[in-house]
Amino acid sequence: MSNAGIKRERIVRSAKALFHERGYTVTSLADIAQEAKVPLGNVYYYFKTKEDLVATVVEGRNEYVRARHRALEKAPTPLARLEDFLQRIHDAADSRAAHGCPVGGLAQEAGKLGGRIAQEAGSTFQIMLEWVGEQYRALGFKPGQARERAVDLVAAVQGSILLGHSSGDAELIRRAMQRLQARLRLLVKEGKRHA
Repeated sequence: MSNAGIKRERIVRSAKALFHERGYTVTSLADIAQEAKVPLGNVYYYFKTKEDLVATVVEGRNEYVRARHRALEKAPTPLARLEDFLQRIHDAADSRAAHGCPVGGLAQEAGKLGGRIAQEAGSTFQIMLEWVGEQYRALGFKPGQARERAVDLVAAVQGSILLGHSSGDAELIRRAMQRLQARLRLLVKEGKRHA
């Protein structure tokens, strides 16, 4: 990677971390430059606006989420994939309690601003909902039911992270993920019994 590419990557990595830890609205381009250890002019060279930088952060996050979903596909069943999805959140509970969800936090802030930034920040949730919905369809749910179940699961995850973050309670997040995993197992068991 060239020196210019390395600088750009440091800027994006710094922006991603600061948006998650401090929030989008309070993080300035000067903060990002300082964190990346580059002159402010370098930030403007690569990103004309803060919104352009957010778009790049979201693109990277979306690719990370897709890669994580591909890794989860190695699990033998849709139930195991969904349990693994929840287990990863369980395992990241300390970070989520400290800083919230990187996807949810940015989407919430961007939603208040509206426009392009809101659409881009919300795109990660659409990727999650599609993947979770695919798992429910593979479990035998009709498309509409699978979508509803996906919305319920992602909403429960995000709500648990929000509560855990607002109270600084990682254990709340871990317990919530364990309950969601137990509900999934029961749902599949009940579904097989009525099939």
